[in-house]
Amino acid sequence: MTQRTGKRGDFLGYSRYPWCKTTAPLREVPVAPRSQTWVMGRDGHRIESSP
Repeated sequence: MTQRTGKRGDFLGYSRYPWCKTTAPLREVPVAPRSQTWVMGRDGHRIESSP
């Protein structure tokens, strides 16, 4: 998965998840199911990625 930095310096729009900014970049979001990991993109769409 490619790493893109937002205008505000957030990783893939991680500004919505402050606890993920300083931790692992691809840390699983609490609301994501166990079978798949996804992060919220800058545009508001979900980016699905395998763990």
